[in-house]
Amino acid sequence: MKKAFTILIITAAAGKLFGLTINPPILVSPADSSLNLPINNVLLDWNYVPNVNYYYYEVDTVSTFTSPWMISGTNAFIGNANGFSDTEHNLTNLPYGKRIYWHVRVFDGNNYSGWSWTWWFTTIPDPNGISENELLRGLSVSPNPATSVLNFTLKAKAEVKLYDITGQRIGEWILEEGRNKIDVSALPRGIYFVGIKIGTAKKTVRIVLTEI
Repeated sequence: MKKAFTILIITAAAGKLFGLTINPPILVSPADSSLNLPINNVLLDWNYVPNVNYYYYEVDTVSTFTSPWMISGTNAFIGNANGFSDTEHNLTNLPYGKRIYWHVRVFDGNNYSGWSWTWWFTTIPDPNGISENELLRGLSVSPNPATSVLNFTLKAKAEVKLYDITGQRIGEWILEEGRNKIDVSALPRGIYFVGIKIGTAKKTVRIVLTEI
């Protein structure tokens, strides 16, 4: 007795009908957690996904991919093989001394795949620059205790905010590189906190205002 066999060929459309999803690309290079890459000609590379319309990539300095700096784009599908330009993207003019995150997904004409794993790498420090944290370490606020004036010596432009002991903000200023003064003579005597921000680096200084 012969047994009958039914061969089911699942097309892409049938795959959607049966709840099958598109696999995201597998990332290849630069290897995850690579350190001190150049700021130019960093080639992102991933494996192909068969018979899709295009690849969509995102690159950012934050892992949520929500910063104003974020780079995104698409590569039209070329073929079912690795090594084509559709599975690559060359990065240039990256910021110095940053962690860069990237991921990729595909679109098949109807639906997007999920995102690939998110990988990251760091870029080399600025050879001619000083880090924001080093700029903060070089600042001074004096005198402390103070009576009428706070003197700031800064190595870069800074955002300064003054808070009382309850956390209420009393004032804020943008101070330039060099020496600056803030008049605090009208403030009640007591304990205050000065929040100083240079770029993304922050520092808090506790000060005391005393009677003249």
